[in-house]
Amino acid sequence: MRRETCPLCGCPRRAAGTHCPACDHNFATGTGPLPARAVPLRVAPPPSANTPGGGAGSWSARISVDRAFFERGDDAGAPAFPERSRPATVELTASRTVVGRRSRSQRTPPGIDLSGDPGDPGVSRSHAALELLADGSLRVTDLGSSNGTWVGPDPGHLVRLTPGSAVALDDGDRVYLGSWTRITVHHR
Repeated sequence: MRRETCPLCGCPRRAAGTHCPACDHNFATGTGPLPARAVPLRVAPPPSANTPGGGAGSWSARISVDRAFFERGDDAGAPAFPERSRPATVELTASRTVVGRRSRSQRTPPGIDLSGDPGDPGVSRSHAALELLADGSLRVTDLGSSNGTWVGPDPGHLVRLTPGSAVALDDGDRVYLGSWTRITVHHR
């Protein structure tokens, strides 16, 4: 009996697994994380230096939990909502910051690692990427995650991102992913 392997990386496939444990390839959809040097499709041009999100300055990402987003989800197997989680802020200095969770099989942890406390179980290993462009603008791309990446002002008004398509972000925009994670981006 021949064991199936991942078509992208050749890692042995687990019988009940929906994603490759090494590269996060989705066997059902045939999608997976973009290679580190890939340029995602643009759905809209990035903002220019004259728009609120563009121009000089720096970006940060405030990572927190969101009860309303958690309650709208269908994560029946998710643990209880982490009531006492503390928000964290990450300065976005790299041209590409992957948001995900650490994996023993991957050598490089994601730039924003959501496997630590409170450990969002709905986040893929390579879930999304925040990309800082040369003109100072910021955009987000879903990397083929199994639970999707959402953008909107609050959990009642969200738009799900199309995997591989970059969406421009402005100061104060909110990105939702996993079971309860909210990332609010700030431009200074």
